[in-house]
Amino acid sequence: MEDPAAARSRAPLPGGTRPPRHATRNTHTPPKHHSHASPHPQQPSDFASIDGAITYAQQSGFTIINLFNEYAPLSEYRDAVGAEILYLVFSHIAELDKNASLTVTGSATEEALTLTISALTDRAPVLGARHMGEIRALATSVGGSVDTDTQAASWTLTAHLPTAADAPS
Repeated sequence: MEDPAAARSRAPLPGGTRPPRHATRNTHTPPKHHSHASPHPQQPSDFASIDGAITYAQQSGFTIINLFNEYAPLSEYRDAVGAEILYLVFSHIAELDKNASLTVTGSATEEALTLTISALTDRAPVLGARHMGEIRALATSVGGSVDTDTQAASWTLTAHLPTAADAPS
């Protein structure tokens, strides 16, 4: 059914003529800008690793300072679990503030893998109100834990994962 206002705008003009139908619509379409940049970043070869997750997030537009240190080699499984935690945290942050400044710190030692992700964002209280259940469940499934902290415009999540118990059999 036609909008009554549109019908009135096409009412006969003095002299019995009507304006053309297209005259009542905005038919201007702005030109499309074509970019040579890929709309999606290339998946790094080490996608299922901590370094790969950080690289991929940086290519996706996140501003990330990477201060993670691997003092002891990580198993592929433990590296993949760390990467999954990062992807989940980055996803939560992206939902609220794609422009948040992020810092990833932590270390891999013989005893444990610790990842700390800090976000400077005015949406920190909203992040702080989230339970992060899927991240907690993942850490717990490998004998680890997750802690979060919110301070004004800063939100931090720290995951502690022991390296003693490794890939499930």
